[in-house]
Amino acid sequence: MYLSIRGLNSSVGDLSHNFVLRQKADIVALSETWLNDLVESIFEKINGYTNWVRKDREGRVGGGAAVCFENDFQTQELSVNLPQMMEALFFRIVLADNSGLLLCLLYCPPRQGRSSLNFLAEELDNLLQHHGCKNVLIVGDVNFHLEQQAYDNLVTVLGLTNHITLNVPIVGMKFSYPQKGRAAQPSVIRPS
Repeated sequence: MYLSIRGLNSSVGDLSHNFVLRQKADIVALSETWLNDLVESIFEKINGYTNWVRKDREGRVGGGAAVCFENDFQTQELSVNLPQMMEALFFRIVLADNSGLLLCLLYCPPRQGRSSLNFLAEELDNLLQHHGCKNVLIVGDVNFHLEQQAYDNLVTVLGLTNHITLNVPIVGMKFSYPQKGRAAQPSVIRPS
């Protein structure tokens, strides 16, 4: 499950009860968490899930990414040297057949430029090989419409498939902002 939460601090109750637990999500990936180092790392653990793994924005407000997993999932957070200002988390998930899936949660703020998408285009094959993964799942808010050429290059060069074909507003809870055009962003997965 992926959401652009726009403030996890004030939305975690609705998120856990009305989305995560109701949908029985295996993975919960969030962007725009708006958390910082003043918020404890064990912040708002959802019953039956791991603690949040976070990448808070450094030096200014907003942004950020967080992921938690259903307790039975075998995961490993990966240490990846990211370009400055890149808001991303990487994990290796062990699948039922013991193969690895590389999960990337990526938030590309508007006006950041194409550096995050270029990084993925240049480094994704190395990350897959280094961590023994055959497939990749990229989720997040990449604001691809602002850097269409870099996004198209990423998808084409790496043979990725966009599984979301429409911008679908996320509606229904207080952390939804349809009036501001919040929309589900593409997730891409490489075929095995």
